[in-house]
Amino acid sequence: IFAGTGNPAAYSTTWLKKEWHFLDGGVVAKRIYGLEKELEGTFEVVQQVGPLWVVRETHPQRIGASFYLLDVDTGKLETVSRARTHPELAPMHPFEFESRDGLKLTAYLTLPPYLKSIDSVTQPVPLVVFPHGGPFQARDTWRFHPYHQWLASRGYAVLSVNFRLSSGLGKKLVN
Repeated sequence: IFAGTGNPAAYSTTWLKKEWHFLDGGVVAKRIYGLEKELEGTFEVVQQVGPLWVVRETHPQRIGASFYLLDVDTGKLETVSRARTHPELAPMHPFEFESRDGLKLTAYLTLPPYLKSIDSVTQPVPLVVFPHGGPFQARDTWRFHPYHQWLASRGYAVLSVNFRLSSGLGKKLVN
């Protein structure tokens, strides 16, 4: 994201979920913090036109994306369009774990809708391991995934792991 001066002011990285990093503590940081409080999903600024930002938000339990218009000068956030929601969409749980050789990997677990949290699993649940395409320029993220939702709606837990060669997780994972 660029400040009004045209200089970079913020960037994001994704390990389990998107995290924002600021190059200055100015108005851009203030607006990003405001968006983090206001929005539930992962968001990005897809267009900047003067003091206006077009913001896209995605969430694992919403079909499609929501779009907003943010006036950076005033902080006013206006909804342009909202993604569809459904009460039976299953939550996606991000987590990390260590491989046998000590490498940290990220993964995403979608449970059937009747299981509201990982702690509510009291007996074995059938599991489908759903690897992403690739191996290059591909990775899983915390977002809506239609196959995860379809399988979860039929009683399966779905696990997606960012394995070695997954993109955007650092050179150590690639090597």
